[in-house]
This record gives sequence, C-alpha cells and structure tokens, in this order.
Amino acid sequence: MDYDYLFIYNDLRLGGIQTQLLGVAKELRKKEKKVAILLHEEVYDNELYQQLRAISDVFFWPAFRPNSLPKFLFCGKYLLPSLIYFRVDKIRKEIGSAKHVVGLSSIALFHCMILSDKGVFTNAKISTIAYHSLEFHIEKSDSFFIGKLLNFIKNNSDGIKFIATSQDTKEKIGNLLSGKNRDIDLIRCGIPVEGSFKPKLKNKPLRVLFIGRLVNFKSYCLKFLQVVKALNSDPENPQLTYRIVGSGPLLDDIKSEILRLKIGDWVQLMPEQPYSSIGRLIDDSDCFFGSGTVLIEAAARSCPAIVGIESNPQVTTYGFLSDIDGVSIHEPNLKYVVRPIYNVVNSLVEMSNLQYNKLRKENFRKAEEFSWPTVVDSLEVALEERRVNSKIYRCNRRDLANVYVALFFSLTIKIFNPNYKISKSYQVSE
Repeated sequence: MDYDYLFIYNDLRLGGIQTQLLGVAKELRKKEKKVAILLHEEVYDNELYQQLRAISDVFFWPAFRPNSLPKFLFCGKYLLPSLIYFRVDKIRKEIGSAKHVVGLSSIALFHCMILSDKGVFTNAKISTIAYHSLEFHIEKSDSFFIGKLLNFIKNNSDGIKFIATSQDTKEKIGNLLSGKNRDIDLIRCGIPVEGSFKPKLKNKPLRVLFIGRLVNFKSYCLKFLQVVKALNSDPENPQLTYRIVGSGPLLDDIKSEILRLKIGDWVQLMPEQPYSSIGRLIDDSDCFFGSGTVLIEAAARSCPAIVGIESNPQVTTYGFLSDIDGVSIHEPNLKYVVRPIYNVVNSLVEMSNLQYNKLRKENFRKAEEFSWPTVVDSLEVALEERRVNSKIYRCNRRDLANVYVALFFSLTIKIFNPNYKISKSYQVSE
C-alpha cells in the first residue's frame, strides 16, 4: 500500500493527542488521502480504535518483531529497545511506502528517524507535530535516556519539519535546536465544530466539569477544590458542584484534599468514560474547567470554557477561552491577563441567564477558529514544504550509539528501581 500519511505514536488511550490523531485522519479521509497509523503499544480505547480503523489502516509495532523474539519483548518496559530491532522486510510488506512519515512525540520522531535511516521509507518527508510544550524540552526530572534522545534529535534534525501547536512549544523546540533548524511552523489544535450555538439556562448549583488525565502538570484540578470550598461556605446554599472525569497519579491527592476540605457532597469523581460520552457530559454541565483539546471541544458545544493553566503554582486562570487572543491557550507565563479562578467562577454564578448565554455564544464563536477543515488545510501546507527526504537521510552513528548506551543504562536503573521513569516525566505510563 502506498500511503499519503503515516502517523506514528505511542498508544491509543483516550487522550488529547489521540483525539487529535482521529480528527486529522477523518479530515484527510474526506480529502481522499490514504492514511496509516503505527502505534507502539497494543493499548487502546476501543471506541477510538474502531473509528480509526474505519478510516485508516492501523498497525501495532509488536507485529514487526523478529520471529525469534516473544511478543512481551515488544511492549511495556521492553518497548523502547524494540524500536531499534525489528524486521525491515515485514514493515515494507505490510505498510509499504508513505509520502509523509509523522511522529507525534519525541520517541515517535526518533522512531521515524530510525525507520528512515534503515531505508524502510524512501522518498518520505519526515515531520513531527508537538502537542505538548515539554515534548522537546529537557527537564531536570527527565531520565538520562531522554537527554541523549533529544540531543540525538537536535544533531540529526536537518531536513525534518517541526510543527508546534502553541507559541511556548515552538520556543522550546527552537531552544533545543539552537539555530540548527529554525523552520518551525505553528498550527492550532483541531476540534469538530458541528451544529450551531446552543442556549440554555444555568443550573443552581452551577455544574463545573473537568475531563482529562489527572497528571501532575494539571494541578489546577487540585487547586479548584479551594474554589469549591470558598463558594460553598454556606452548606445550606451551595453555589457549585464539581465533576472530575479521569484517572492518573494526581487522583490520590485530589481524594485527600476533598476529605481535608470536607467538600465530598459537592465533588463527584468519575473514571475515564467512552469517547462518545464526552459530548453528553459537556452538555449536562454549565461550565468546563481544564486545558487541552477538550477545553476547545467544550466551547464548541457552547459551554463556557475556563482555561486551566498547566504547571501553575497559583490559583489563577487566563479567563474563558473567548478571552484568549492567540494560538497558545494553557501554557504558563503567557502574555494574557491573569485572574483568580474564584473571581471568574463567581462572576459566572452571579450573572443573569441573558449574560450567561451571551458568554456561551462568545465561546462557541471562538471555538470555530479551531475547526478541522481550517486546521488540516494549514497542516497540509506545512507538511508539503520542500526539504530533504529520507532517501538521503542518515543518522550520525556516534549520536545513535549514545542513545543506545543511555537506554541500556536507564533500563538497568529501572531493574533496581521500578519507579524510575525512562520516558518523559509527564506521561502517565511507560
């Protein structure tokens, strides 16, 4: 099969990047493009998987292991070394060729580079789309392996197209590349904008919703509990309820804080829900508080969307999505007006239904700027720009050897310390 686009990513768990992948694939299918997805792990949300299978060909990396190796060596903690030891002939037979090979994480980009270096994809343009601001940024908490991996990407980035979904992410990529490759495009995240503006009456108490992975950089979820406590100071006249949908390492801290603040009557914790239920949960709420693509999806359903600032030590926000003027939305230290979350939510509680529906319309109009047709048109233009292709792409052997050594070293540490994080620190699992 000759594909127009091959996207490579870690898994198909329910998350922002995975829903972006589904949206891009759907829009490309409308344009009659042939799309393939290569996932590192055979881990997926069944609904997302079935939707992707209907519009693209989905492959799992363990299928390309050498026959002499058992399947368990191509998943879990053994996944990373498996990316450098695989059957080239089987990939060529099953996937064939692709015009564009696009990695959706730093490890996925490394995988694109290895596949191209080994001649799996000739004449393919290599690209990466960075959806997370820390994806190409070295943190103190990152493993030795990640440091060497990003150094490898920096030194071997000639001809590779970098695309960021926020100004902060673009700047971090530029800092990593240090002038070697300043050709970094900026595009918006996309969302489905269907139907028209939906007016409604507020509930009393106000219903606030969060949906997403409870990872540490979303500490705003934890801080919002203070707002719940403050606005419900009179137990006989509560002003809002807070529904948290998701799971992750922050969940235990949230449970402890709910007990400490004694607000269990007004906070509902729900596990991850099927993708199809997201719209219903949003429509049942009066306000969404969070970050990522689901924030924009909420606004697209006319739900006022309050921006949760990621990695923010303060109980503050940039306000509603309709207050944002730019591509970047939830990164810290953006040049937007910062307001206490309490003030923003309290204004929502106090406003009339006429004012509330005016706000709903403003958020809906803002979300229209992120519609899939507009976003994918911009993405195709960025991916088509002429640059070196994989026919002449070769990795520096010393840089590659350094990545292998760092991976072996990190895996050795993990044997003695199972909690040691080899991949990026913000990722939920390895």
